[in-house]
Amino acid sequence: MENITNYINQKLGVSVDTFLEVLKMSPGAEGYLLGSIGELLFKEYIESLGYEALRIKEKPEGGYKAKSADARGDFYIRKKDSKQDKWYVVECKGV
Repeated sequence: MENITNYINQKLGVSVDTFLEVLKMSPGAEGYLLGSIGELLFKEYIESLGYEALRIKEKPEGGYKAKSADARGDFYIRKKDSKQDKWYVVECKGV
């Protein structure tokens, strides 16, 4: 708990209570955090199964429309030992 308390205080300049109050006031912020947690859990899980997971950049230069059709997701994944340049695109949909 000390790590998160220090992070919130140093990074945001507020107490944990203030941070939680603001988080509860903003469903969008809560959803963003849940999405990030889901992506981290997915990456850890898929890597534990022997896959490589590369994060696809959220907003490339030129915005979302500048993404190629093959990059409209959160991760590229493939078996770790694969020599082929063939990847699956995975979109995480939250926890």
